[in-house]
Amino acid sequence: MIKNSDVMALPALCVGDVARVVKIRSGDNGRLLKLSSLGLVPGSLIRLQQRWPAYVIWVGETQLSLEEAVAQDILLQKM
Repeated sequence: MIKNSDVMALPALCVGDVARVVKIRSGDNGRLLKLSSLGLVPGSLIRLQQRWPAYVIWVGETQLSLEEAVAQDILLQKM
């Protein structure tokens, strides 16, 4: 079971941290569809590679670059 205290937004991670996606909170269905087509879905593992000038994460073998607003909507549980 996941406790709310264990859940954080992607910007709270440090470079190199690995976390599991808990939820993507967005009212934009187009954004949700695009992220899911790239493998960023609840249950997937991500690793933060870079924080600036954009958040760069690895999802499996896919590298994604995310702007701050998108990163804030990705809720994670650190591994």
